[in-house]
Amino acid sequence: MNPLMSAEQAVLGAALLDPEQLTHLEWLAADHFYRPVHQALFAALRKLRNDGHPALSADGPLPLSWVTDAVAVPPGRPRRTAGGHGRGGGLAA
Repeated sequence: MNPLMSAEQAVLGAALLDPEQLTHLEWLAADHFYRPVHQALFAALRKLRNDGHPALSADGPLPLSWVTDAVAVPPGRPRRTAGGHGRGGGLAA
């Protein structure tokens, strides 16, 4: 795996597991991430924090459903749902 991708994933993982880590990342902007999906996720986390979302004040990991709602979807692109990753897969019954 590319070291850059590993670093991006580590930063995002730390913020998802402990949203308080965002206070140490004020210098980091969404456009510092290489992958667009990482940019969108970091921007959503930052938006939730700046909006004072209650999910970020709770102890423990951040519920992903709240992050999903905050991710900006580019115009003309449908929002994907669980199992809708376009590879014919989904959740097995």
